Amino acid sequence: GRLIEDADGETTRDRLLLLINAHHEPVEFTVPTGRGSWRVVLTTDDPDPIDPLRAGDVVAVRDRSLLLLHSD
Repeated sequence: GRLIEDADGETTRDRLLLLINAHHEPVEFTVPTGRGSWRVVLTTDDPDPIDPLRAGDVVAVRDRSLLLLHSD
């Protein structure tokens, strides 16, 4: 989500990253390069709180769940 436009027509450099795991076992994802940290916005799992992630960090997404991250 680069240059996302809001209702007023303003754009932002915020980014969203959606990690989806449809597999029946957990899957690990490597966080891509970015300007800053990634924070959890939404998850369909009920995990312990996840600290902000940085580029190169590995995050496990539980089976049949998703994780939405935001970076500004």
